[in-house]
Amino acid sequence: RTISNVEHAPEFRSDYGTKSDDRTYSFSDCDTKPTFMGHYDPSWFITRWVYQYLKYPEEAVRNGIQGRVEVRFTVEKDGNVDEVKVVRGVDPLLDAAAVKVVEASPKWKPGKVSGKPVRCYIEIPIDFRLTKKATFGIKK
Repeated sequence: RTISNVEHAPEFRSDYGTKSDDRTYSFSDCDTKPTFMGHYDPSWFITRWVYQYLKYPEEAVRNGIQGRVEVRFTVEKDGNVDEVKVVRGVDPLLDAAAVKVVEASPKWKPGKVSGKPVRCYIEIPIDFRLTKKATFGIKK
């Protein structure tokens, strides 16, 4: 009743009801999740790719910089990894190393919604931890 009693006719979105091919879905919204080397769990990507090829920057080691970098990336319809960016960083050195290793990822099998390949974004944590050197003598 309120809409019919206003002076001007209501305006509706022109794109209402159209489906966009460029929509990016979250990992959890895909009917079929993107897979890396046949595995749906992103932790497989972290352990089998990221930690295998991650280079800890020498300057960060010398300065004792460590922490968790949150990285977000998109798996495209063709399986390529794109739009890699840091969501929550620690230090520019560690952030750059995390982005570099994710960008170097081989192709994924893309996620699907209603049986069609779609763009899908995934967020992963990458931990940078320094270990203490072993010492001789009594451990405290």
